[in-house]
Amino acid sequence: MVSGMNFGTEILNNLYRSVIKAGGTEEQIFEKLKTGSPLYDKWAEDIIGNTTHPFSGNEYLKLLSGNEQYIVSACEDKVIEESDGMFSYVDSDFAKYGANEKGNATLDMPFDVYELQKSGTFADFFTSVTGNLDAMCFTHGQIRSIVKRYRNWLRGDGWANFFLFKSKGKFFVAYVNVYAGGALKAYVCRFGRDSVWLAERHHRVFLPAKLAA
Repeated sequence: MVSGMNFGTEILNNLYRSVIKAGGTEEQIFEKLKTGSPLYDKWAEDIIGNTTHPFSGNEYLKLLSGNEQYIVSACEDKVIEESDGMFSYVDSDFAKYGANEKGNATLDMPFDVYELQKSGTFADFFTSVTGNLDAMCFTHGQIRSIVKRYRNWLRGDGWANFFLFKSKGKFFVAYVNVYAGGALKAYVCRFGRDSVWLAERHHRVFLPAKLAA
């Protein structure tokens, strides 16, 4: 029987040889294997043959991004209000509601994109995924990073792209609208708002990946 330490060493040696043979470097190996790398989850799925998506949608949400893995990169938190020209408008309610708390730095994190396919409130469609709201939250910095890097996944025509987040112990939903010419506007609502969002407008909902249905 191979000991855990010897087994781990053999895996790393084989990986090292394969990367170097392919023209890679030790630095690239270190970068890919740093703590929090989504590669570990992908390898685990490949090993056990699990290629299904943990949450593929429900009556409220339709998965758009499929089994492709999209990553919001590790980042320092930077609140949406910190204007750097990214948004042409930022809702003053971020400050009014206390929804502008700066969070901690984050590691790489995979996320998925869904389309609202049944009209409902925030509570309706977010809790249809899981009752653990904390598990569905992004930081301001992650929201900014997704909006900047994955513009092609944002719903256009002035309709909403929803991101759940937490500030000062309370839950909020940031929504980013893309208007003609590519202008971005950022708004915020309290999670408990009872307005019904209409499915026919095909709003999009962004969620961290690996959520259990």
